[in-house]
Amino acid sequence: LEHTATELIEQKAAVASEAGKPETGEAKDIILDFLRMKKGTAPASAIKEFWDGHGLQKPSWKTIQNSRRKWGIDSIKTADGWEWFIPDHE
Repeated sequence: LEHTATELIEQKAAVASEAGKPETGEAKDIILDFLRMKKGTAPASAIKEFWDGHGLQKPSWKTIQNSRRKWGIDSIKTADGWEWFIPDHE
């Protein structure tokens, strides 16, 4: 069976959601997978929308924002808001 990147990320998110409280490590994997699917960069608002849209409540968005640097995710302010990216993503 072949799955698209979106389907695989959604499956991870669904498993984490069913577990009730994804650990920060699982959140890291989900967020990094989402960014990789978006070629390494995405607006922070789109990442938050993805997170909220899957009913993932733990860790909080604030915790994710505070953890992103430890996860190797950088950000830059653009005219449209904050953009998160994986440096040196190919």
